[in-house]
Amino acid sequence: MSREAPAPFCEKLRGQFPRLTLHVLRQFKQVPLPANKKETENLQNALNKAAQEALRQIDQQAYLTELKQRCLTNILKIGLAFSGKRFRITYEQIVENTSKSAR
Repeated sequence: MSREAPAPFCEKLRGQFPRLTLHVLRQFKQVPLPANKKETENLQNALNKAAQEALRQIDQQAYLTELKQRCLTNILKIGLAFSGKRFRITYEQIVENTSKSAR
């Protein structure tokens, strides 16, 4: 059994959502507060790694697949890592052109 939506169904749904609608998937990761100065220097690296891991988790949990099954094609994945007042955001935008019109 295929979980992909049939083309007429997707076309009908696209009429309900404006073309500029952006659908957001976000994942948060907390990084422990640094205990000393040396750990503070490594905090940016830890935040970068955690934000990237948040993006990977979105892919692993198949959240993107669920949106695609609903025929949603303009998607922004956001990974946010934070530690106290410091944070790091990474993102990836996915825009799938499903129109069949000629250029």
